[in-house]
Amino acid sequence: MSEEKTTKKRKISKKARIKWLKYAISTKRGCAIRALLYIYENQTEDEKNTRTTKEHNCMGFNSFDADMLTGYVRYYQTYNSLTENQVKTLMQCMQKYAEQLLNTNKLDLERVDAYIERRMAEEEAKAKLAAEGQDHVQEEQVQ
Repeated sequence: MSEEKTTKKRKISKKARIKWLKYAISTKRGCAIRALLYIYENQTEDEKNTRTTKEHNCMGFNSFDADMLTGYVRYYQTYNSLTENQVKTLMQCMQKYAEQLLNTNKLDLERVDAYIERRMAEEEAKAKLAAEGQDHVQEEQVQ
């Protein structure tokens, strides 16, 4: 008799989505660049042209990042890539925009949730292996 494995679909919270988006942005070059381009689209035309933040509408770059990140977008649009230093800075800087990314219609939330599900399953499997390994070590110490 074969056992069917049933998988429960988890309810992914907004907090969990933000956490994993930050992780993806900080570790995956493509995610960081896509995040940059999505947030740039939320800048007003005037802000794009002046490389500043003029409207405080919770959309687009903050005033500290506007000049640098608009420069990164323009560089990317010209060369279809970023330098290693730009990517490194981008992966750190773009994490703060994770919540704003969730509020755009650019993200495929099903895909985001599937990514989170995979990552959570991997973490649970690692924790289980670590616990089993610890149990094995304790058994050896008892003998």
